[in-house]
Amino acid sequence: MGQNKVGYTEAINFRCLEDLEKTYSMDIMNPLKLCYCGREDCTPGWRFGPYTRTNYVIHVVVNGRGKYYVGKNEFQIQAGDAFLIYPDIETVYEADKEDPWSYMWIGFNGYRAESICENIGFTREQPVVKLRRTELVSATLDRIFEAKELTTVNEMKRMAAFYDVLALLMQENYKESVHQNPSDVTYVKMAVDIIISSYNHKIKIADIADQIGINRSYLTNIFKREMSMSPQTFLINFRLEKAAQLLRETEEPIGNIAISVGYTDALSFPKAFRQKYHITPSAYRTEKPELYKSELRGGYVGSYQL
Repeated sequence: MGQNKVGYTEAINFRCLEDLEKTYSMDIMNPLKLCYCGREDCTPGWRFGPYTRTNYVIHVVVNGRGKYYVGKNEFQIQAGDAFLIYPDIETVYEADKEDPWSYMWIGFNGYRAESICENIGFTREQPVVKLRRTELVSATLDRIFEAKELTTVNEMKRMAAFYDVLALLMQENYKESVHQNPSDVTYVKMAVDIIISSYNHKIKIADIADQIGINRSYLTNIFKREMSMSPQTFLINFRLEKAAQLLRETEEPIGNIAISVGYTDALSFPKAFRQKYHITPSAYRTEKPELYKSELRGGYVGSYQL
């Protein structure tokens, strides 16, 4: 499939919307990003894995039973359970041979993803929670499918429904996540504000730390903890995402856009842009995401295995 495709599949016993992150131009500023979602009535004994995800995935089991394996740990799953797959951890899950499960799922990322999962009640030791009203989660997920067309209005509708799904999961098993030192959170917010206001100038992380009144290594450590990336990575990505936004929304020459986001080297900007988006700035400007519809499971080959 083309690299700017978003896939929508509606087949017998299977429905999925995937590669939604291609619709975001400023994803680094989103605390949560919906990557894909779906639902499936699995066949007896259907098995997925071993596989390692790059994002967080929550499965909500509506009917039936199955097993979820994380390393040497085995979890018996039944209707009304939700289980979480953490990124970078190899997992396997399979439907029961006599009473195969039907489930729905949401895959997502973002710098608040881990803390939101903690709020829902998941832990790495116990990645399963029990739910009482899966029908509400199911109806809310359907709102995402109904907003599948790639318009700005529908993007807002998808994100609203995505947040509502998380809220429904959270309200049944709410737990406070482990908070960091409040002053550390304040320092990180100050660093983000400085980057947002100064990204188009020559700026160094050491200068940001000096403005805040802490040393660079300390800022880097707390920034990584709060934002899941270093301040330097945040700065680079913010510049490139602003450039992507300008490429889509204006007719400014690419060279002018590069300068406006803080790149003075004519060669470094296209190289950095391609590393992030896997496409040249000029191609990005003309190739907008398109919805690819399929009636066959596997008819769309996306960025993730499902």
